[in-house]
Amino acid sequence: MSELNPRTKEKDFFGIPGASILTIFLPLVVLSLYLCANETYQQEGLTIDIETIQSILHQRFVVEWRETFFNFQCWRVYLAWFFGLVFFDLIAPGYWKQGVELRDGSKLWYLINGVGLSLGFVGLLVARVWIVGVNTASEGILTEVVGGVAGNGTLTDAVNGTLTDSINGTFTEAVNETIAVAGSEGLLEKIAFAVGGTAAQGFKFEGLPELDFVYDHFFELMIITWEFSILLSNLVYLFSFVPLRGVNGKGTKERILATGGNSGNIIFDWFIGRELNPRIGKWDIKLFCELRPGMLLWFVFNLSCVQRQYQNLGFVHNSLVLVFCLQSFYIFDGVLNEEGLLTMMDITTDGFGFMLAFGDLTWVPFTYCLQARYLSLVEVELSNEITCLIGAVMVLGYWIFKSSNNQKSNFRQGKLPDLKYIQTDRGTRLLIEGWWGLSQHINYFGDILIAVSWCLPTGFNTPLTYFYLFYFTSLLLHRQTRDEAKCRNKYGKHWEEYERLVPWKIVPYVY
Repeated sequence: MSELNPRTKEKDFFGIPGASILTIFLPLVVLSLYLCANETYQQEGLTIDIETIQSILHQRFVVEWRETFFNFQCWRVYLAWFFGLVFFDLIAPGYWKQGVELRDGSKLWYLINGVGLSLGFVGLLVARVWIVGVNTASEGILTEVVGGVAGNGTLTDAVNGTLTDSINGTFTEAVNETIAVAGSEGLLEKIAFAVGGTAAQGFKFEGLPELDFVYDHFFELMIITWEFSILLSNLVYLFSFVPLRGVNGKGTKERILATGGNSGNIIFDWFIGRELNPRIGKWDIKLFCELRPGMLLWFVFNLSCVQRQYQNLGFVHNSLVLVFCLQSFYIFDGVLNEEGLLTMMDITTDGFGFMLAFGDLTWVPFTYCLQARYLSLVEVELSNEITCLIGAVMVLGYWIFKSSNNQKSNFRQGKLPDLKYIQTDRGTRLLIEGWWGLSQHINYFGDILIAVSWCLPTGFNTPLTYFYLFYFTSLLLHRQTRDEAKCRNKYGKHWEEYERLVPWKIVPYVY
């Protein structure tokens, strides 16, 4: 093995057995969440109706197995969604930014265009809503006009009575006679208004058919994204063995592999990700999947839940509106601030394999929308006081998360020279003041508060809707222990001093 790509010595997730189990277990978790919150069954309390779940499984995987695994309509829709976003990601205006320095001494260029892409996405959505609303109103007015006249029993008679005349070449006379017989002086005016004047009065929105489609085909799309993530993982794994067309920073054609995904075992490397930054030209597959198809599909799912409840009830409960607003803010904050992702572990350290592909394309959109899905099926109305309290938890969490990350970023750039720190032998400075004097991962505490704010609007009828909080806290704990082990080996005695000065791991004075 080359000096540029050393062999992986320590394997995450307990190595090959853990990777094999997670490859099967993670899709089953997504499936289980769907089975416990769908149009047929919603879990309440701590009990699960096994018979109902078995019935759903039999229907989906036995009776409708072709529709489940080989749904070509849903495949076309998802491919249009994925590659449509690829197209817009390539053409949306933005600016170029270099990432961190890689092991070969080079830095990759990234097109940062989250603002342009988000504006385009929202603009297309608003335009689509307007078009559907105007068309619906036009159809409604035409139906009302024609139906109202025909209801008098005169329009049909008039048309029948003059049809022969129109065929004989007296079309104008036939039309005039039709209008006169129908007794509708304002008929043409009404039709003209219905065709061209709906913008003034006739906007009537009953729902986007695209949102109806994704809501009604939630299960099929879930299966397709799982299948797609497997295909994508296979492709990036195979291409990690193909030499570069150009040369890397060392002057060779060797691709830079992830330090944690170069074990030599096919199963483990495929799962964890062998290549660090798989690319097609300057288009980075990993960064795209992190922020585009999954995150925006999560937003679309949430919006479809709002639409479905409005269609069913004629209004939307404040609990669903709150979840939609809180999560939409989080989604677009991530998309708009994609530059910050360039220094995070997902981009700088982890390879792109099934773990990230499945996580980005299936796990994020189909598990993170659980609260909205549940609230579209189970009506929950919150008091104004509870709504404000939950909003305050979100604001506090976001403030801690954003402010602490900004402080760290500014410190690294030398903008906060007065903050106290520990100078290590490796040249790294360990911040021990400000937010980072409260705990080693104070930003994780903000993340946890945000997760709490998403779950609280669902009430306490079931622990199911708190899955995200349990899962995300476990994920942060795993990251914290992994980072701690890495830093202890890297910094030695300086890390021991750091732990003495900043003893709390995530939550100050608690953990």
